[in-house]
Amino acid sequence: MRTGSDKEVVKRLRWKPLAIVATGAFFYWLYIWVGWETQRQDKILRTGLVLVIFGIVSFLWLLLVSGLPWKRRFKIAGLCLLGIAAFGGVFRISEVTGDLVPILEPRWRRMGQPTSAQSTASPVMPSAPLTNAFWFPQYLGPNRNGILSDVALNSDWNSNPPVQIWRHPVGPAWSGFAVAGSRAVTMEQRGEEELITCYDLKSGLLLWEHSYAARYGTTIGGEGPRVSPTLSKDHVYTMGGSGVTTCVNLSDGKPIWSRNLYAENKLSVADWGVVSAPLLVGKQVIVSVGAGEGKSLFALDALTGSTVWTGGDDRASYSSPTLLTLANRQQILIFNNPGVAAHDPLDGRVLWSHPWKSSYPKITVPILVQPNQILLSSGYGAGAELIEIAQTNGKFVPTTVWKSIRLKSKFGNLILWKGFIYGLDDGILTCINPKDGQSQWKDGRYGHAQMLLLDDLLLVTTESGELVLVDPNPTKLTELARLKVLNDKTWNPPAVVGPFVILRNHREAVCYKMPLRT
Repeated sequence: MRTGSDKEVVKRLRWKPLAIVATGAFFYWLYIWVGWETQRQDKILRTGLVLVIFGIVSFLWLLLVSGLPWKRRFKIAGLCLLGIAAFGGVFRISEVTGDLVPILEPRWRRMGQPTSAQSTASPVMPSAPLTNAFWFPQYLGPNRNGILSDVALNSDWNSNPPVQIWRHPVGPAWSGFAVAGSRAVTMEQRGEEELITCYDLKSGLLLWEHSYAARYGTTIGGEGPRVSPTLSKDHVYTMGGSGVTTCVNLSDGKPIWSRNLYAENKLSVADWGVVSAPLLVGKQVIVSVGAGEGKSLFALDALTGSTVWTGGDDRASYSSPTLLTLANRQQILIFNNPGVAAHDPLDGRVLWSHPWKSSYPKITVPILVQPNQILLSSGYGAGAELIEIAQTNGKFVPTTVWKSIRLKSKFGNLILWKGFIYGLDDGILTCINPKDGQSQWKDGRYGHAQMLLLDDLLLVTTESGELVLVDPNPTKLTELARLKVLNDKTWNPPAVVGPFVILRNHREAVCYKMPLRT
């Protein structure tokens, strides 16, 4: 029962100022999500700011305006501060999602180290090579386009479910796996060392590891390397989170050469670390450094690591170089900070360049749409642009065919299949017509994920750690199967060889044997 003093307190309570502030905050929140034409990440950040400001204003209202007795004001304020302190003592912001939403975890959960002896076990001999056809040598597969025409999955996962082959903890990294035969290679962070690690594809047991002193890590960007290895027949090429480029033997992990091109060129590492997978072109390894003054792209001798050529003046972003035959000419394309540039593979000179309007990170690798057309896309509200390359008086001239806001690929890849483009528009799968950039459909929130086209089906790995099988068609989203495989945020690209899918995140790696069509 409410006492007379309680009734008096309620009567004295000056709730109108707080109600006005709350109403204003609510309508501003509606404006953010309904009326404000901007990227999703900006909306989330602005919502967080509104909540923080409303919390501070509410606290000041309690202390200065509420009309409560001073003793009660201080008691409630103390309880609020104690609750905030207790919450902060139990939880920490360990990382953020692709939409920049903070991820909380208990402070007692270990960060940055594998939780199993698997990672430090003595190396073992590999199982017999499963088949010479097991070849996924780099980021996005053999052609760096996310398309594997020789793997045809059975879409009936109810009658023929995928089977887990192995699972074990790994050190933090956003690297994926590269596979050659029975060897599956990735990168990890352990303490102050980056590691190149090789696991047996069939058993998941450690075959070898190579470590060196280097570390990149931030709360927003996460910890560890962020680039998948690139394999040749005999060697492994990697680029670490702080710019260390390394070559080791594929057979045993013994070092061949190593260079830190960032340190050599006195470059500071960008906000999200170094994110650019090495590209093998003949006997050269192409790496994006972005040192400017003719040193944007480096070609290193694959056997010695010595510089063969450098080219371009652009500062790097977070995209990987790719080799395309464009307008009847082989060209190395790289999506840099100011835009896309095409380099001659022979000497590195810039054949042409095209500016990009957004100053935000560029990550998605350009894809070939027509023999003389490429598609670019980036997130943070930028969108997509189709560029056509023509030759005029012996020079390559890029022109814009169309621009669209309907495909904003933050760090996933794009797939061209049967005349249509599939990609993630701010985390939602979409299909667009490359002729005009118009959307065919947009459906299914998978987060900032990755995907591969396996024969005629899309395998999407969601940000929440699921495998999703999608039938790519321009009429609607048709989801065929779904399987939860990892429990934490998963930004890492998958690798597929034969029936095996290898996926990892910053905590664990897992291998599944998938049902194939007969």
